[in-house]
Amino acid sequence: MSDEYEAQRKRILEIIQHDHVKQFCVGISTNAARRRTAYGGWLRRNGAQLDGFEVVASGLTVESGLQMERTLFEHFRSHRKYANYENVRYFPQAANNGKPQSVYIAWWSPAFL
Repeated sequence: MSDEYEAQRKRILEIIQHDHVKQFCVGISTNAARRRTAYGGWLRRNGAQLDGFEVVASGLTVESGLQMERTLFEHFRSHRKYANYENVRYFPQAANNGKPQSVYIAWWSPAFL
């Protein structure tokens, strides 16, 4: 396990251990600000609110970004607070537009998936 992965894993653990974090997911994006806005809208339409969004790794290639996202996803997917943890599966999807990738954690309340 790389030091970078370990630092990201620890940061996510720091976030999700708090009682105010009801549900979360890990994702990838070339535009974290736009992704944060999209989460906010999706959550409002579903009766929830975005409580936090943090980039845990940035400046990644598509390949390294997807690898990091998948590694973190596989580590946290069975956590009781992970969105739809009982049925969630990994679907690698990243824009291959030459822009650097960022891996993030988003969390919201109330939990609804």
